Amino acid sequence: MLGTASFASDAKPAKTPPIINSTVETGLLPTKIVKVNVVNETSAILRREKVFLYTDPCGVQWQIQVFARDGTDNLSMFLVGNNHFWQGIKESSDGCYHNH
Repeated sequence: MLGTASFASDAKPAKTPPIINSTVETGLLPTKIVKVNVVNETSAILRREKVFLYTDPCGVQWQIQVFARDGTDNLSMFLVGNNHFWQGIKESSDGCYHNH
């Protein structure tokens, strides 16, 4: 039997340019629109991290960190962070985000 093997000197995945200064507007009601900025994105072999910067209806900025396994798409990570943010507004008594 013949066999071949190859070895990589660097097992890190190919680098992709980070997403910086991307803005998304999101809202449940027309009167509650917030701006979301992606301020940090890192990728590792086993996990990914994204930091979304939200400005709530009261004008306070919040960083929502989302961690996921490698291979998770950006939209899924955004939806998790977005759901967490809006849940914090929905459960508050004053319409501002409160970490829950």
